[in-house]
Amino acid sequence: MGDAMNNQNRYSEAIQYYESYLRDSPSLGLYRNYELESDVYRKLAHVNSTQGRYSNAIDQLQKAYEIDSEINKNNLRAAEDLRQLGLTYSYTGDYQSATNYLRQSLAATSGMGASAKSEQKLAVADTYLSLASVELALGNIQLALTNTELALAIYDKLPNEYVGKVEAFLITAQALTVVFELEKAEAAVEESRAIAEAHQMNTARHLQAESEISRLKGDLEGSLRKRLGALEEAEKSNITPQIAWAQLRVGDAYNDLSDGKSASTFYRRAQLLQQRSGTDTSSLQPSIQLRLGDIEQARNVWGKSGFSLGVGIANLKLGQQLFASGQTDSAFSYFSESGAVFADASNTEGLIMSNLGLSQCHIQKREYQMALSLLNETIRLNGQAGHQPDAQWQLWFQKGLAFDGLNKTDSAIHAYFLSIDIIEGIRGSITIEEFRSSFFEDKTIVYDQLIQSILRKGVEVNYRGRKVPAGELAFIFNERARSRTFLDMLGNKKVPPRKSVDNALLEREQSLRLKIQLLGQQIQRNELSGKDESAIQAELENTQKEYEEVVQRVKLANPAYAGMVSLDPPQLPDVQSKLNKETVLIEYWVGKEQVVAWVIGNGLFHYKLLETNQGQLKNDIKALRNSIKFNLQSEIDNRLASLHSQLIAPLNEWIQPYDNIGIIPHSSLHFLPFQALVDETGVYLIADKNLFFNPSAAIYYLSSNSKGENGKMLSVALGNHIIGAHKALPGTQFEINQISQFYQQYTPRYGEGNSEDYFKENAHQYNLIHVATHGVLSDKQPLYSYLLMSASEQEDGRLTVNEIMDMKLSSKLVTLSACETALGDLNNGDELVGLSRAFLYAGTEAVIVSLWTVDDLSTSLLMTKFHQFLSEDNSPAQALGMAQRAMLKQEFQLSDSRGVKLKWENRLEEEVGVANRFRSSPYYWGPFVLIGNGN
Repeated sequence: MGDAMNNQNRYSEAIQYYESYLRDSPSLGLYRNYELESDVYRKLAHVNSTQGRYSNAIDQLQKAYEIDSEINKNNLRAAEDLRQLGLTYSYTGDYQSATNYLRQSLAATSGMGASAKSEQKLAVADTYLSLASVELALGNIQLALTNTELALAIYDKLPNEYVGKVEAFLITAQALTVVFELEKAEAAVEESRAIAEAHQMNTARHLQAESEISRLKGDLEGSLRKRLGALEEAEKSNITPQIAWAQLRVGDAYNDLSDGKSASTFYRRAQLLQQRSGTDTSSLQPSIQLRLGDIEQARNVWGKSGFSLGVGIANLKLGQQLFASGQTDSAFSYFSESGAVFADASNTEGLIMSNLGLSQCHIQKREYQMALSLLNETIRLNGQAGHQPDAQWQLWFQKGLAFDGLNKTDSAIHAYFLSIDIIEGIRGSITIEEFRSSFFEDKTIVYDQLIQSILRKGVEVNYRGRKVPAGELAFIFNERARSRTFLDMLGNKKVPPRKSVDNALLEREQSLRLKIQLLGQQIQRNELSGKDESAIQAELENTQKEYEEVVQRVKLANPAYAGMVSLDPPQLPDVQSKLNKETVLIEYWVGKEQVVAWVIGNGLFHYKLLETNQGQLKNDIKALRNSIKFNLQSEIDNRLASLHSQLIAPLNEWIQPYDNIGIIPHSSLHFLPFQALVDETGVYLIADKNLFFNPSAAIYYLSSNSKGENGKMLSVALGNHIIGAHKALPGTQFEINQISQFYQQYTPRYGEGNSEDYFKENAHQYNLIHVATHGVLSDKQPLYSYLLMSASEQEDGRLTVNEIMDMKLSSKLVTLSACETALGDLNNGDELVGLSRAFLYAGTEAVIVSLWTVDDLSTSLLMTKFHQFLSEDNSPAQALGMAQRAMLKQEFQLSDSRGVKLKWENRLEEEVGVANRFRSSPYYWGPFVLIGNGN
């Protein structure tokens, strides 16, 4: 029965049966079978190893060895016991003991020679293979390859032997990967996999080997795909350490894509599995500690076990950690130590990364020539190793910094060009938008340095065979560094995410989606069944995280994503040709050391380095928003004036002739109400300018085709409806009643009628959409920020960013008359994940959103005036500007497009009577901005 359970991967039950036999065996007296007993000890040791209980396994193998060597006098079995002991010690990270036992095993079988039986030859080959595995772990690559060759020479002479060959080719592939002989490594993996698949063996480790080759070639998404496949295979085996290692490597793949959040999730899963299973291994534990930041502890464990390669890896990580914290001298020492270890082990990747760290230290200490010498040597080494792209872009970037330090600007610019070409090559191989965004997030520093160097040069720069003026070339690379993922999403056809995907994965996705809806409904309707709301909210957030992970797997499994292409931003003349004579763009770049503004019109192009910096802008905007939150008028005025002097006043001579300004913000400027900036005379920017916003000039170019007349309008509002903990918004009902006066084809929905399922089913029919409800932002999970609507049996009443992006709209304008709907999660690649970009991606031409929590009744007044002006054939940007000016000037007369006078709702008429209170503060009239095509 123990064997039956073992074969079915039911290891806990197998242990019970094996232990029961061993308890009963001594009582059999003359019938006690020592040969069978040693065999059961070996099997029990194997099962305990699969669960990570290596101490138990070692104890059981010792007992098997005692029986085989002293009672059974079976040298072949005793040699196998020694081999298994060596392997088990290697799993614990005790490579010294592992090597000792394996050499004893080899000595015990060495006399069997050419005349030995097949079983004896197999034992010799298996021992060579086990030694190869240990040597590989220790970084002794040539010894590992030599031992696999010796093993294969024997396996080739044994009929029907395939298990050893599978392992031998796999170890060969892993060893060749370490020394960057990737083509040979691929061939070895393929040979091993072919044999394994022919005999229906688990291929988890083949996927791991293939993923490592993909990573070194720069195919980071392919690496993740293979590691997720390896995890699935490992889970089928029910072997705890293999599952934990697979989880760690999935985490590593996410880390390579700069998705630290997902990486941490898998690292902690591995840690939890190790803790729950009681895995007593000193190889897995320090690997987990290293990834979760406890590097010193991992280094100590590996040091005590004699695992020098592990110590080298820990030293490299410590060097990186110390350098990031400004401890350059200490970092230099650790990088030197790790480099020595990797050089001894012929570990090319480790040596490259150590040299990279040393060059960073040289640059920090202004030892630029030393840095260049080391970088040139390392670039040659990386070239010999096959140009590992993820290292290569970093090496060229550091080389650019060194040239900049020596004031060799042309050489620096060339180095940055090469670094960016490699970055964009890797990015181009990534098809899933989330990964493109996360990968790019920590690479914008290269673009920033290039922009600084180009503008410092200040004259024409040779680029791709032509001389380009510095301002124009800096503009090109600023465009290539911002909102690229969103540009790709807009420029590619939507991919049906569930097409050609495994049914089990789709069922899991659907199950989680329904659970999210159910939990959301419980919260919205206060149907908590005696549970604490915070507990249900926590369960909802965890389910959302799991759902995102499953959706990523669905996308990775969908071959249609392979057709996703990376779009190049349009050229400057293309953007200029889309601008009419009344419209000018101001595009900002907030760099680490410089803030740049470009002014672009039809036939106009200027740039200026502004006298401000990243830190000052961030602090000023944060202070301004805080002042607005508490309506501290004097502070608001001072900060708006200061920001105007930093950002607008230096550009006045170029923008003054234009009526419409398209603002393309960057970094913290996304959260600034430009329309409320006030000049030295106290005049707001909105006083004589109409403003609209865009993520980039490229996205403005894509979205500049108008969908024509206003046509049908859908207007939905929360009104007097209370949903869960969200208060009613009575002003919103007045708001949509007022708006109805301006449109002939008008559909109002409020209260219970404002349901999520109605909106999803009908919004695509409308050219104008107005949504007046609560907007709820999630900093932790921006894809689950939502607009509040009524729930139904089918929907939870939370129209999330995720769900909006799945819709297909054809609207000219969506207006979100709700709280802070313009905000979202902004990363370093300027990818703002939020409601505004979700609607743009869904197909709308422009979105009006708010920058802060809005006042209910003043918003109703503003929106009424906005729709009055919009219905009079003004553009959305013009209509919004006119409405904001009307609030400032207290002009509240109403008329429709025919000039017929209209009436205010009674409650709003009361507000009009005291409207002078709105004039004093941008809090009331300034929160709304238009994003997209404002023409």
